[in-house]
Amino acid sequence: MIRKIDESTLFDALKRGVCVVDIRVKNSFKAAHLKESVNLQAAEEIVKFAKEKSEIYLVCFAGTRSVEMAQKVEKLGFCGEIFCLDCGFMRLDTEKFAEFLA
Repeated sequence: MIRKIDESTLFDALKRGVCVVDIRVKNSFKAAHLKESVNLQAAEEIVKFAKEKSEIYLVCFAGTRSVEMAQKVEKLGFCGEIFCLDCGFMRLDTEKFAEFLA
């Protein structure tokens, strides 16, 4: 199941230590990212990485590609819940998320 979430929901989830997959290009990821996130751009890589997880959180630059990627991941057989940040990484409140940013 794919669900869009807002930044407040992501913030609460990060406090619980959830699995975050950042699908932005490597240069954007290196410039700034969520501390515990992994950077993967291919649906196959995400499915392989997340096969033992019951849920994953996808983050992209503006919020559009995460939903597209979630659909691909689901088609490839991932059965857990997929949460997509609808505002994208670029709109995160950096003050609010400071403790989670690298």
